[in-house]
Amino acid sequence: GPVSFEYVPLGARIEELERDLARLNDAAPAQSKEREAERKVLRKKIKKLERSNGQLEAKVSSFEKDRQPAALHASLEQERSQLVDLND
Repeated sequence: GPVSFEYVPLGARIEELERDLARLNDAAPAQSKEREAERKVLRKKIKKLERSNGQLEAKVSSFEKDRQPAALHASLEQERSQLVDLND
């Protein structure tokens, strides 16, 4: 609870702290599940971004061989808009 400078009997203070501890212990598993769900979402995003990055690298190298800057630019713009959608 809030810090107070008034005298509180030790027994009452211990009970209050035990209640706080029990409340925190009850909340911990739910928070842990939330964090795990968030991590899962982030891992999926990372995988999508890595896959997209690999596709981009492949496109760039194939366009570099073909020397078609206009086609490369159009393809990169399309890829960029897909990445923007992914990040939302």
